[in-house]
Amino acid sequence: MTAPDQAHSLHDDIGEVLYSEEAIQQRVRELAAQINEAYLPRWQENPRWSLTVISVLRGAVFFVTDLVRHLEVPVTLDFMAIAAYGTRGRVQILKDLEDDIEDRDVLVVEDIIDTGLTLGYLLTQLRARSPRSLNVATLIDRTGLRLLQDLPVRYSGFDVRDKFVVGYGLDFQERYRNLRYIGVLKDEVMAEEPQKRRFAHPSEEDFAKLLDYYRIRWTYEPKTFVLREDEEGKIEVGFSPDFYLPDYDLYIEVTTKKPHLMNRKLRQVEAMRRQYPSVRIDLVDRADFEILAKKLKAREVL
Repeated sequence: MTAPDQAHSLHDDIGEVLYSEEAIQQRVRELAAQINEAYLPRWQENPRWSLTVISVLRGAVFFVTDLVRHLEVPVTLDFMAIAAYGTRGRVQILKDLEDDIEDRDVLVVEDIIDTGLTLGYLLTQLRARSPRSLNVATLIDRTGLRLLQDLPVRYSGFDVRDKFVVGYGLDFQERYRNLRYIGVLKDEVMAEEPQKRRFAHPSEEDFAKLLDYYRIRWTYEPKTFVLREDEEGKIEVGFSPDFYLPDYDLYIEVTTKKPHLMNRKLRQVEAMRRQYPSVRIDLVDRADFEILAKKLKAREVL
C-alpha cells in the first residue's frame, strides 16, 4: 500500500474559504447572545429552569460545543442521531434522547438545513413528546433549497445558497469535519464522488422526497404519450411526464423558472391535454412543490 504524500494537506483540497475561524466564532457569539436574551426571562421566572439543547449528530457537535459555552442560562445537553433521508425512505432514529423533554423548552441545534425534510420529521417526533417550546438553531441555512417552509428556525448562522461546504463539522464522504473554517472543495475533489443519479434533474429528486414526506405514492417517468406519428405509425414526438400519482390519477411534469425550459414544457403539457383530454396532468415548478403536496394530502381520505 502506497503511503500518502506527507506534503499533502486537507487544506490543499479547498478551493475557497467562505468563513474563517474568526468569522465563525464571532457569529456563534452573536447567536448565543440572541439565545441568552430570548431565554433569560424563563430563568428569572423559575430558578430551577434550564434550556434543553439537543444536538443532531454528527455534524453539529462542533457548533453546539462552541455555542453552549457562550450561553449564560442553565443548559442540559442531549443528543440524537438519525439516518439520512432517502427517496422512498423515512427518517430513522439511530440514537434517541436520554432525557424526557415534556414541558421543557427545547432548542434543536443543526449543522445545516437544506430542504428541511429531515428536520421536519425530527421535529414531528419531538413535538409528540410535548415540550413547552421547540425552536431550532442552525449553523448553515440553505434557504434557497427549502421545501418545507413552516419550520421554527429561530437562529441561523450563515445562508449558503448554492455551494457545497465542508469544515467545522460539515463533511464530504466523512472527511474535512475537523477544519476550523468553512470552505468549498475544489471541483476535482468533488468529481471523485460516485454518481448514482436516478433522476434527470435535482428538482425531480427533491419533489420525490417531498411526496415521500407527505406519504403520497408515486412512480417516476411511468409512460410515454405519443404526440405525433409519421405515416408509418412510428413515433416522431413523445412525451414522458416526470411523475404519476396513482391515488389521484394525476401526472406531474416538474419544471424550473428558466423561461426556455418552462415554455418548452408548457407546450408539451398543452399538446398532451389536447390529444389526451381525459388524462389529468399538471406542470409544477419548485416554488409550488409544497403547495401542491399539501393540497393533495388535504383531499386524501384517511
